Amino acid sequence: RIALSRKRLTHNVNWYSHFRYAVSILKILRSKLDCEIRNKLSRIHTYK
Repeated sequence: RIALSRKRLTHNVNWYSHFRYAVSILKILRSKLDCEIRNKLSRIHTYK
């Protein structure tokens, strides 16, 4: 029983670390997207 719970615990820790990793990647992607959108918007404004 203890071994089973320990296995589950490590599984949860792995899942949590993967989740944090995915969240950090999403944040980086979102900031890149924000930069691109801002560049496009500024370009549109300068063309006007």
